[in-house]
Amino acid sequence: MMLLIHDERNDPIVKLLTNERTKLEEAMGEPLVTVSLKKILQDVTIYDVIEDGRAKIEWTFPDGTRLSNTDHVKLLSRIAQVPRELFTDFHPEDQEYAQTEFSAYLHFALGAFPCKMTEPRFFGLSGEQLPMPLQWHRVQKANLGVEVPRYYLGDLSLCPFDFQRENREFIINHTYGYRHWKPGGIPQGSHVFAVRRPAGMPYFALVVHEKTLVISGPQAPDLPPKTIERIRELSIKMAQLLGCPIAELLFFVNGETFTFAVADINPVATPQHPLFASTVIDGIMQFFKRPSHG
Repeated sequence: MMLLIHDERNDPIVKLLTNERTKLEEAMGEPLVTVSLKKILQDVTIYDVIEDGRAKIEWTFPDGTRLSNTDHVKLLSRIAQVPRELFTDFHPEDQEYAQTEFSAYLHFALGAFPCKMTEPRFFGLSGEQLPMPLQWHRVQKANLGVEVPRYYLGDLSLCPFDFQRENREFIINHTYGYRHWKPGGIPQGSHVFAVRRPAGMPYFALVVHEKTLVISGPQAPDLPPKTIERIRELSIKMAQLLGCPIAELLFFVNGETFTFAVADINPVATPQHPLFASTVIDGIMQFFKRPSHG
């Protein structure tokens, strides 16, 4: 059985797998079961124990169906975060605590499934969602032959950038502003996160395990096959490096120079492409059909 857990956001991967349920089930040779966080929180009876040093997770649904973390369950978690909206029925003073406790439980429970594609990590429940400076630090340290953007994060009075003269070159952002790459603007307040927009044209790469889909960004010309292959290779390595086996990466290409901008577990640019569905399904199948996927 493949178990898909989601958080009810508008996730194109959850939408795709739900719409293509029959195709996926035929390809995998087993059923697909989808469960939302809301259902787990409100409808599930949870009984977890430690047996022989291992956590046994058992969820019982109102109809009597039981799910547990056996070797036969292939877990795909698409939880970006635990939404505060799940706890609106709680006392206002208890909502943040309840959200934190449920998130901590999910880290424990999802991590106890032996067969899973996306690991709960410190920065996310479905793979890492690292702030951009930390993504860039990891990529630089790995020496993959790719540039990262120049940026400043800190006290505005110490910032070396001249926003008055060069404001069209800089992006005023926050460290999780994955999709904000439009230059311009003047910093407000005493602290700033400013990024110099990389030279070149934007290109996106969807990675699902080791399957990839590379597309051109707005107004960007098509790339030669050699350049596409280079982006494919970089994307697979970076997704592994950044702890997100399902991710959409943004690059800026300027001649022979590749600048890595960001990796996001939430695809935005690639879902409109005709090959999005096959890339996602083939990548998931490839992962779970490996000899070992612990």
